[in-house]
Amino acid sequence: AYYVNAVGRKLMTLTPAIKQTVELWNVDKDKNLKSGLLENGELKNMLLSETPWVAEAEKETDNMRRLAAFYDDNTIGSRCALWMNKLKKLQRYDGSFAWWTGMIGSRYVTSSVAETLARLKAMDMADDECNDMRAKAVNWLGGEIASECNAMRKLEKKGAKDVRPSGFAADYLYICALTDARKDMTLKRQADYDYLVAHLALQNADLSIEGKARAAVALAAAGRNKEALTLLESMRQYLVCKPDMGCYYDTPKAGYSWRNYRIPTQVAVIEALQRLQPSDAKTIADMQLWLLQSKRTQGWDTPLNTVDAVSAFLVNDAKALTMADGKPAVLKVDGKHLPVAKRLDMSRLRRRATTCARSQLRKQAVAHRGVLSTHSGCSLWRM
Repeated sequence: AYYVNAVGRKLMTLTPAIKQTVELWNVDKDKNLKSGLLENGELKNMLLSETPWVAEAEKETDNMRRLAAFYDDNTIGSRCALWMNKLKKLQRYDGSFAWWTGMIGSRYVTSSVAETLARLKAMDMADDECNDMRAKAVNWLGGEIASECNAMRKLEKKGAKDVRPSGFAADYLYICALTDARKDMTLKRQADYDYLVAHLALQNADLSIEGKARAAVALAAAGRNKEALTLLESMRQYLVCKPDMGCYYDTPKAGYSWRNYRIPTQVAVIEALQRLQPSDAKTIADMQLWLLQSKRTQGWDTPLNTVDAVSAFLVNDAKALTMADGKPAVLKVDGKHLPVAKRLDMSRLRRRATTCARSQLRKQAVAHRGVLSTHSGCSLWRM
């Protein structure tokens, strides 16, 4: 919840057009927070109740209302503070996080929380409290990694071959890469980090697409650009590209689940490209296009993965949604420009509403011979 609200708050700062549009929606919620399909009188006269489009329109209206409530400037800050306080209470004294209060620290939970906070740091969306919490969690993870490295070294001394880092260790390297955490480690922790990186560089054939992407980010952060670029080229070979869908993966090596779809794989590869080969703008744009097209056809009930998908547009480009060359931001719906007010003038809206109401009442009085109707068809948005 903190992750979602922190990203939302930052987007409001980066993109004034979003904030202005939501404010306009909130002025007349009954009229503006409604799907265009529900407002179309001609379509209403058809048997839409027998089709899935009515349900889709109602869902769209509900989503607009939720979005307007989410981007409420008066509450989003308090929500961030609320969830940050709750998260701080869940962190144990040693920096770890547990499944439930009172339980011992969990590698999985601590790693998941640390990665989420590291993503905020990578997108320049983390405050001091967030960074402090992440640093404590990464420090605890480092202690767990030390035990794993000691076990790996013992196996090698006994003659074991092909000793590989665990998935947990690979995640640790990735988290450290997102925030350049190695520089803040002790010499012993740095030695463990370098040891794992050396072994990760030899582990590539059996990795999934997402695993290769995360490994490439970790290797590049450790200065092993050659191995990282090799992984990147391997990922390219599995790409499927179509003009209308963009670039995506259609292979068992790209993990799929009913809950995550293929969002994590797509996001991980985009992030790897942005970090290692930002000049390949076409491939990055085509992969982002697939995310957009997928969102149009799938109901993502996956808040964290949806926010990760947003991060795929912002990593290394946190100003991607700001105005370019002084030109106003442009919002489009179905290829058509969506008008956005330059400035929301509430006094002007109130005057306009009063004038419209009086004019409408006069017309209705004449039409009905003095019988006034409460109906008003005057639009506040034709300015």
